[in-house]
Amino acid sequence: MRKVLMILFVLTCSVMLIIIGYHKLTHSKTPKSIKTNSEPDENDGKQEAQDLEFKKTRDIQLGYVPLNKLLSSYQSLIDSRKALLSKKTPYSFPGLS
Repeated sequence: MRKVLMILFVLTCSVMLIIIGYHKLTHSKTPKSIKTNSEPDENDGKQEAQDLEFKKTRDIQLGYVPLNKLLSSYQSLIDSRKALLSKKTPYSFPGLS
């Protein structure tokens, strides 16, 4: 009787360990899909372009973008956006002016 109980105990422990191991493998917190270098990144080149633009507009001696350059570039951005919005209407077709 003692051998039967020992065998049942060992089998029960083995089954429990298998179930716990399977559960950990299937419900792990690791990401399901890992990006490889061959897949294109969403932000590919955006950060580099922003860094280049910052380096072009900043004053080398000061180490930052002077306020007058920053304000003039911001104003030109707002003006260009207003010009684009004034050209776009819901009923406009390109080439039919």
